[in-house]
Amino acid sequence: MTAMETNVPDLLQRFATAPHRAQVVIGTIEIAVQSNDPDVIAAIQRACVSGGSERYSTFLAMKVIRDRSAPHDGSNLTVLSVGPLTTLLVGTGSVLTLDCERCEILGFLAPPVSADRFVNELLPLLLDRWQRSESPPLASE
Repeated sequence: MTAMETNVPDLLQRFATAPHRAQVVIGTIEIAVQSNDPDVIAAIQRACVSGGSERYSTFLAMKVIRDRSAPHDGSNLTVLSVGPLTTLLVGTGSVLTLDCERCEILGFLAPPVSADRFVNELLPLLLDRWQRSESPPLASE
């Protein structure tokens, strides 16, 4: 039986290689992006300034895998945030997690989530959380 016949994803498939890479800058954040989907790389390069020789205040590593056998249901967005972790769920097939302690974003995108939606909607949510985690806490009175 295949994953499609049982509605259970093949979790080993998620260890896919990520041969497509880019180094981009969003605001003051330098991001090293890896993906198995060239559309993700192209979308993020269109939306960002390429990294140069300047030094930026923060660095994130990001690996996003397109999981073509993930469930195709739902497009609703759920945000879960506890401590240094923020997780975005889109439907039941896409999950993206920001780990502020490890300076990483790891995720899996189901086919219905376009590369443009990832770059224009989901990534900004994670980067906003990242920037808030780096801000010094306000002094309590």
